[in-house]
Amino acid sequence: MKNTKQEKIKKNIKNIISIFEPNLKREGLVETPKRYAKMILELLAGYNQDTKKLYKTFLSNGNKNLITISNIKFNSLCEHHLLPFFGSVEISYIPKGKILGLSKFGRIVDVYAKRLQIQERLTEQIAKDIFRNLKPQYISVEIKAKHLCVNIRGVKKDGCCCTTFFELGKKH
Repeated sequence: MKNTKQEKIKKNIKNIISIFEPNLKREGLVETPKRYAKMILELLAGYNQDTKKLYKTFLSNGNKNLITISNIKFNSLCEHHLLPFFGSVEISYIPKGKILGLSKFGRIVDVYAKRLQIQERLTEQIAKDIFRNLKPQYISVEIKAKHLCVNIRGVKKDGCCCTTFFELGKKH
């Protein structure tokens, strides 16, 4: 048996399933460890990515007005319970010489969202990465998200939404 991440995950998830279900050969469960391993590797793919390659920039042509990219959908895994949280990101920045291709913002969000996260750190990481690599005059990142750890366990407050905000630089 290969000692890959996928094989390790499959072995461990079989152990967890066997705590509750002794028959791992049951029709619905036979492929579950393989499917789970593939799914978790996809959800945590951000650990294998570097955002520096994403900074395809263009001259701003003197634009010094606020640019906002909103409704960037994302999903992530809460590091406290390993349950999903998901929502949207809004990124606003004032360019200083360069602008970034619009599709790159979603890719940057995904690199950080596809890691074990807390929303507060995710918000800060996105803002700091863009500020460091694009070097705008100003950047703000706002995330609005629903957390399944709040919605389906513990207090069970369905519909509860968390908003986080982080900014760097000067607006004027």
